[in-house]
Amino acid sequence: MATLKSSFFRSIAVLVGGTAIAQAISIAILPIITRLYSPADYSLYAVYVAIVQIVSVGAALRFDVALNVPKRDVEAIGLLILGLISSVIISGVSAILIAFFSNTVAEGLGRPDIEPYLWLVPCGIVVASWYSLFQYWAARTKNFTLISRTRITQSVSSGGIQIGVGLISPSPIGLLLGHLLQTGAGIASLVQKFVKTDARRMRLLRARRLRALFIRYRAFPLYSVAEATAQIGSLQLPLIIIAACAVGPEAGFLTLATRVSQAPIALLGGAVAQVFASNAGAALRAGNLRDLVLRTQRALIKSAVGPMLFMALLSPSVCGLLFGDSWRRSGELIQWVMPGLIMQMLASAIGPIFYIKALQQRAFSLQIFGLIFRVSAVAAAALLYKEWIAEVYAITGALFYLCYWVLCITAAGESFWPIIRGLRGSFLFPLCWVVLGLMAHFVFTSLLF
Repeated sequence: MATLKSSFFRSIAVLVGGTAIAQAISIAILPIITRLYSPADYSLYAVYVAIVQIVSVGAALRFDVALNVPKRDVEAIGLLILGLISSVIISGVSAILIAFFSNTVAEGLGRPDIEPYLWLVPCGIVVASWYSLFQYWAARTKNFTLISRTRITQSVSSGGIQIGVGLISPSPIGLLLGHLLQTGAGIASLVQKFVKTDARRMRLLRARRLRALFIRYRAFPLYSVAEATAQIGSLQLPLIIIAACAVGPEAGFLTLATRVSQAPIALLGGAVAQVFASNAGAALRAGNLRDLVLRTQRALIKSAVGPMLFMALLSPSVCGLLFGDSWRRSGELIQWVMPGLIMQMLASAIGPIFYIKALQQRAFSLQIFGLIFRVSAVAAAALLYKEWIAEVYAITGALFYLCYWVLCITAAGESFWPIIRGLRGSFLFPLCWVVLGLMAHFVFTSLLF
């Protein structure tokens, strides 16, 4: 138990270290980027990102997530190969569709101005899929240092191309190319490490064995693809609706608000989730899954929830100052989206529990509900209350991820309230941050006004 606990926090520390540097770079250059690109540019960027994320999350047939399940490495390598093949096929199909129907796709999205940039979508799909596959392989082999390095590479590459294009000829293409590098930079080092240490075992795999692995792990393409697509769809489809229907570049404001608010999630939440996924299988077999869930939630509540609340309290006052007067609306939206992002972080960190315990059907049903609930609410707001469409998006996110969090905890085999009692001591840390945030808000507004 002590060894598992020590390994858990050591792995988190390694990932957080690299991610902290990557996030520091991204946040430091964001005030430059928001002065090079307009909210309208960010609105188009939001639509592009939505398309890429919705397709790429299932392009590897979720065999990336499945890499932590097999006991034998040779089976995991087989799943990796299946994921690589699938992502190339799906990216190729999307390229053919865009080549012949780009105008129809753009019109259907309600954004004809995105048509010249749709050729980037197939590239984004394959790059995101391959990075996810090799990142999960690195996590399986506990090579968290390499993952941290790739995240730094991603931030440097993405920020460099966005600033460079913005200075030379400001247009949405700079933001889109930056996203391509943000998701894919670092693949080369991950692939190189895999080839050097593990690729020789690919010779043990034949078509018949790959077919047997596909059948054995068919629950992932059958249920997890639809579940993950519904999850991403519940986040991204409403943004497409907002970009098409809202008055002004509301999707651009919302995209910046979400990006800033997610900084603590990217810093710690993603690292904790990665480590949880790599340890959950062993914890389940050892009967320690409840303890792992508690450690995961405590780590996030103590270290991430407080800074997120602090940021929400200050955002309306400082957003315009940091990012430019044209971005003040994003400061207001940060307060609206923050509760939902906190619940999303807590739930997503232990979300792999559904896969580890073979509960893909339950996860599928939950995400389908979330998709219908959030898209329906935003579509209704687009028809009836356009001026509140972004706020509706934020409220539905908070409600859905609260339900998701409760179900993730109960999936661990424990009732909800005993887990909450085990977390009580952790809530003092966010409370201290709230007090500091209120004091800072009072001081800042007093000095500014």
